Amino acid sequence: APGGGRLRVEARRGGGGVELRLVLSGESLAIGGDDWMASGMALWDARRLLARAGARLVEPEPGRQPATWRILLPGS
Repeated sequence: APGGGRLRVEARRGGGGVELRLVLSGESLAIGGDDWMASGMALWDARRLLARAGARLVEPEPGRQPATWRILLPGS
C-alpha cells in the first residue's frame, strides 16, 4: 500500500464456513475522480462474483481504523 500502509490477511474457520479478513492499516488510500468510479465498479463486480460462489463481502465501518474488509465463504 502506498505511503507506508500495511495489509494483513487473516483466515478463520467456524460457523460452517471460512472468514477471510483483509486488514488495511496506516495511511489511507485517497480515491478521487475517475479512480473513485473505477473502484465502485470493481467493488460491484467483486460482490457479484462472491455471491455466485455463495460468499458475501462485508465492508469496513466508516472511520474505523484499521479498516477491515471481511469475506464470508460457505463451506464445511
